[in-house]
Amino acid sequence: IDAAVVKKVTAGDVKAKLSVLPPQLANAPYEQIFPLLLKSVVTEQIIMYYAEKAGIKNKPDYAKMVEECKKGAEQKLFLEGKI
Repeated sequence: IDAAVVKKVTAGDVKAKLSVLPPQLANAPYEQIFPLLLKSVVTEQIIMYYAEKAGIKNKPDYAKMVEECKKGAEQKLFLEGKI
């Protein structure tokens, strides 16, 4: 993979992935889940590179999907605060 595709991955990039894991994985020993988190960060970078190159943000469905994701995020955050 070209260096333009995968940017330098920092420990902070990998640790940031912990916040999106379910509690049972997030509480696992970091040494055990580090390889999985690193692979996830690199895979995400590769997909984003090719998505940007393909002009995904200019596709008609992109704006619709972004709005649906925003709604879902708002609902999730609201419910987490209420429960």
